[in-house]
Amino acid sequence: MIESISTEEKVEKPDALIKLTENDSELAFKKDTGAEANILPLKDFSKLARKPALLPTADVLTSYTGEQLKLIKFVLSVSNPAPIRPVIQKLLNEFSDVFEGIGTLPGTCKIFLKEGAIQTIQPPKRVPFALQAKFKEELDRLESLGVIEKVTKPTQWVNSLVLVRKAGGSLRICLDSVDLNRAIERPHYPIPLFDKVAAKCKGAKKFFKMDARNGYWSMVLDKPSSELTTFNTMYGRYKWSRYPFGLISAQDEYQRKMEEVFTELYIGLIVEDIAGIGCSDAEHDAKLRAVLGAARDKGVRFNKEKCVFDTTSITYFGHRLTTSGIAPDPEKTQALENMPAPRNQEELQTLLGMCNYLSRYIPNLATLNKPLRDLSRQQKFKWNTSHEEVKRGIQNATSKNLSYFDPEAKEIEVITDASQHSLGAQLSTDGATVAFASRSLSETEQRYSQMEKRDARNNLCLQKISPVSVRKNDMRDHRSQAS
Repeated sequence: MIESISTEEKVEKPDALIKLTENDSELAFKKDTGAEANILPLKDFSKLARKPALLPTADVLTSYTGEQLKLIKFVLSVSNPAPIRPVIQKLLNEFSDVFEGIGTLPGTCKIFLKEGAIQTIQPPKRVPFALQAKFKEELDRLESLGVIEKVTKPTQWVNSLVLVRKAGGSLRICLDSVDLNRAIERPHYPIPLFDKVAAKCKGAKKFFKMDARNGYWSMVLDKPSSELTTFNTMYGRYKWSRYPFGLISAQDEYQRKMEEVFTELYIGLIVEDIAGIGCSDAEHDAKLRAVLGAARDKGVRFNKEKCVFDTTSITYFGHRLTTSGIAPDPEKTQALENMPAPRNQEELQTLLGMCNYLSRYIPNLATLNKPLRDLSRQQKFKWNTSHEEVKRGIQNATSKNLSYFDPEAKEIEVITDASQHSLGAQLSTDGATVAFASRSLSETEQRYSQMEKRDARNNLCLQKISPVSVRKNDMRDHRSQAS
């Protein structure tokens, strides 16, 4: 999304340049009406304040020497954002503090180690001379924020670091916790399924989505646990006072603490993303106020730039939640459409993975993609027109919108079917499709009797549609069979 474009023109011999402004980022473009394509260098793309999603492109461009250029594609749309209702703006002003700084959740967190865990001492990794100044700057910044602190006494664990260069050129410091993760006793706190989120959206008229800022850093480690995260650098040893990214137990602890903070104020809370609904403007505003109030009381901070308020649809974990139902994320479907023909087995697996991600929207997917799965098992890879037609057929079969599950529906129906090579199921409420499910049959299962395949169909429903309660005898076979 580009919020504003300015067209200040400046002519420089021999080139004619146009300066375009996206938010606070200004880029100069050369006017060339005869160009067949527009290319944006990576260094200029990195300057954009809001970076759009990058998608594969099927276009092939070559240099003057005939060398093929490796390109990606992104699409920008220009629109006027809807004005914020005064009551929403008042709420944001009233709770402006929850969008600033790093939060602090109540209590401290403890990292548990397995019995017999062997301590490791890692030497400091070498940092390229060109990055040393930025590395020291980031260490000082984290220390000033209270995220890390200096260590001078001996510790039983000393970890290494991984440096990641951000798009803007700054560095992200990550704990290289491979050895420590092997020793951690993970608490295994359950992460909610997306189906549980979608089941709560029936009747929604307005949505909001909150994104927690530096979520793991809002959890304070107790002293023994903090010492476990000690890491080595060329400037001495430090330890994390807050939960670092990369520890195997971080997600479980954060999910538990966030659920304790917001209790039932949300329809979906998956790690750092909180989704809420309202059946009216008043209900939406009341729930939003409650979430902001709980965040202030319990020390949660949000990224205002990534939050969405007072809207009729939101994108949540690869799906689009709307007032009329659930739809696939347009970026996912667009990526599938723009995905070039696979050239090897690895790219074919990527295509199959994308299809499986959209499986709830595609009826009989296991039957449709059988030729592609057969190709993935062949030693010699050869993509032909029949495979391209299969890919196109999957794209065309993808449903644009599914209904929400309605527990008060007069009829809840699960329709199952089986072919020689696959199983399929469809969940409906009062005739409206809620979800599809399918899977392929193994060589052994293909030799099942009809009664055994019937049991396999029922098991498919229990596995893929288990979050939805099926009442009484609402499950029926696609074709009636005599017992």
